[in-house]
Amino acid sequence: MTVWPRTPTGKTGTLSDIRFKNVRGVAENSFRIDAHPDQPVRNVLLEDCSVKIDRWTQYPGGKFDNRPTRVDDPMNEPSGLEKHDTPAYFLRNVQGAVLRNCAASWGLHQAPYFSYALEAQHVSGLKLENFKGKSARPGMPATSIH
Repeated sequence: MTVWPRTPTGKTGTLSDIRFKNVRGVAENSFRIDAHPDQPVRNVLLEDCSVKIDRWTQYPGGKFDNRPTRVDDPMNEPSGLEKHDTPAYFLRNVQGAVLRNCAASWGLHQAPYFSYALEAQHVSGLKLENFKGKSARPGMPATSIH
């Protein structure tokens, strides 16, 4: 889920009071909630969710697919793909987030860019309640919160 303008002069709406409950999945990229710093997502609850990150296609990894959004971000490649490691859960520019009884795991086909169980950037009011998960790499902490 992302909140970014689609054109250089475009505006974004607001996104708040989001609830994901009993979500289970296997994916090649992160369970991601990401927003423009001027329009953060507010009040997110992830409850009883689990994601396993694995690889099974030949599509390039180590990127967030922001198409057709993120036109104002200099970190984006012209194609709309942002170079970024792959955490299991990723939150950026969120005000108020609770992860309750959530789990992160890694499949058998790990890639070198797989990273944290949870990465949070510019997230205020983050609460982890019974969050379970390890990083994909030995010696790396399970979470990166900054």
